[in-house]
Amino acid sequence: MYNKAKMKKIYFSNKHSMFKHYLANGTSRQSNEDYPGAIFHFTKAIEINQYSPEAYLKRGIVRAILKDLFGAEKDYSKAIELDQNFTEAYFNRGLLWYRVESYPDALEDFLKVVEINPNYAGVRILIGDVYWKNKDYAQAVMHYTKAIEVEPTNMSAYYKRAHAKRVLMDYDGALEDFNRFITLTPNVGQIGLTKAIKRLFWEEIKKSKFQFSSLN
Repeated sequence: MYNKAKMKKIYFSNKHSMFKHYLANGTSRQSNEDYPGAIFHFTKAIEINQYSPEAYLKRGIVRAILKDLFGAEKDYSKAIELDQNFTEAYFNRGLLWYRVESYPDALEDFLKVVEINPNYAGVRILIGDVYWKNKDYAQAVMHYTKAIEVEPTNMSAYYKRAHAKRVLMDYDGALEDFNRFITLTPNVGQIGLTKAIKRLFWEEIKKSKFQFSSLN
């Protein structure tokens, strides 16, 4: 009886070690851009432990790199089935939907991410991008703003919010965001950016809707 219990313990210990081995090897091969090798090892890990959300996520990411979008979606969905609070799986599946322009599905997954983790600024920006593509500029501004609240130095959020405000004809707000973007990009020439912004607002300048004194 004792020997049987001991052998069982050794078996499960070895099984766990092999799972970790295949998972680590898969990660290493992915880092070295050996994507078929990575999939092979992640699949081996899944064969040992079919209840690992991490293994399905990792294989899904590599499948997405190889443009096997159907396989990637299947793996992400399996990871979510196993762990319904797995933000990385929702995030990556959302990116996949975004990539194939299935924006309602992408939005659903991105919103799930911020429901679980409200302080994920990058996802807030992606939500804003989805609303931008749907021409819902007010919602885009709202989510870019939430990204800035979480991460006040996020250059992308200011830049994108400026564009959305411009479409909404909030020109003062757009200029304020562009100026903030400029202050956050010290490696980019302010003169060049100022000229680019003026080109962007050329129609408004011609119509004398507002002045650019703050950019001179």
